Amino acid sequence: MEILHFRDNSPYDLRQDVSTQSPDPISAKKGLSMTTSSMLRIAVLLSLAVSSLCAAQTYTVTDLGTFPGGGYSVARGINATGQITGAAGSSNSPNSSVFVYRNGALTNLGTLGGTSGIGNGINASGQVAGYSQNGSGT
Repeated sequence: MEILHFRDNSPYDLRQDVSTQSPDPISAKKGLSMTTSSMLRIAVLLSLAVSSLCAAQTYTVTDLGTFPGGGYSVARGINATGQITGAAGSSNSPNSSVFVYRNGALTNLGTLGGTSGIGNGINASGQVAGYSQNGSGT
């Protein structure tokens, strides 16, 4: 006989709790399997729903071109409206100029009188931030 004694020495028969347990352990296990299966189904449905909400993003590569005479151009910043800034110059020269590309056209913004400059960022208003050498080379 399985009897517990509490601190107050009152007996408690563990066999009383047998009636509160699941009468058929296999049924209880099946219920657990159904719950797990249902949870798995819900997880799969949720993942499908979320993946359908996330549309694939597509990108387009655009050739910015170069200044007259050829050379190179390198983009360093782009804003939400697609305006781009960076630097462009001749292939065999360390000189570069800041540019802005908007509406399909590359515009030379020049430097501050020095030999090189580069646009590093462009805000929503089309204002360019970057650096440039001035006429004294600094």
